[in-house]
Amino acid sequence: MNSSNRNSGNFDNYYKQLEGCKIQAYKGMGDDGFPRFILTKKGYEDIQIEVSRDPEGNEGGFLFIGETDESKVSPSRELR
Repeated sequence: MNSSNRNSGNFDNYYKQLEGCKIQAYKGMGDDGFPRFILTKKGYEDIQIEVSRDPEGNEGGFLFIGETDESKVSPSRELR
């Protein structure tokens, strides 16, 4: 996962790593109330994303990208 730009406020490269991925499965709501999805991309390990946005749409949102096994999530790991 590319986290370097996530901390600087420029999310272009962070989100570009999802290009070419397909949603494989909806995994329900996480403990924090965010919907979780498993994404696949040929030649790469499956990843999990969580969509963080309040239902009213009046606050900014964020897409958390990580490995499918939450215990393996590492901020230095890149999808590409």
